[in-house]
Amino acid sequence: MCIRDRYMGFFWEIMRLAVFQYVHILNKNTSLVRIEIGPKSIVTEAHEIIVTGNDPVDFIVLKPNTYIRIKNPVIRDSHGELARDKNEQIKVAFGEEEIRTDDQFPDPFPLFPNEEIIKRDALPIVERDCVINLRAARDFTEKSGTVKRAGEEWQIRGPLIYIAVSYTHLRAHETLRYLVCRLLLEKKK
Repeated sequence: MCIRDRYMGFFWEIMRLAVFQYVHILNKNTSLVRIEIGPKSIVTEAHEIIVTGNDPVDFIVLKPNTYIRIKNPVIRDSHGELARDKNEQIKVAFGEEEIRTDDQFPDPFPLFPNEEIIKRDALPIVERDCVINLRAARDFTEKSGTVKRAGEEWQIRGPLIYIAVSYTHLRAHETLRYLVCRLLLEKKK
């Protein structure tokens, strides 16, 4: 809970963060946003405001076989550390999306300033004799070296758990049995 107080014309906020909670604080003088991670108690200065609301925000916990799609993800270097600019602000890939799975992020994690949750769901399970249809959202090269062009579509056969990447779109998947049944029903009409 956030407590606001006024003393001699200045406002400040006091907030207690528990373990696995965070807040974003805006410095009105520099327009820079920083993240504060619990456990700790925070007292803002007169030129700062808490921009994540009146209550601390809980870390994101991914259950097994789930994923989260994040808009404007933070940029990480080759060692997995957060990349920072000359003002020590965390760099953000504006307009990009990132998929985070429970394998990559087994521990709870916060959202950094500018990151937004787009979707949170279970990883799609492609059963035997089923396919999953994919469409490239932009040009990219797969780990195998295959180049995919924007708009190109392809299928992946099951059984498998499909882990999405940010530059593909999942299309509706159909079983081979469903296609046969649908064709038979269309012939009857």
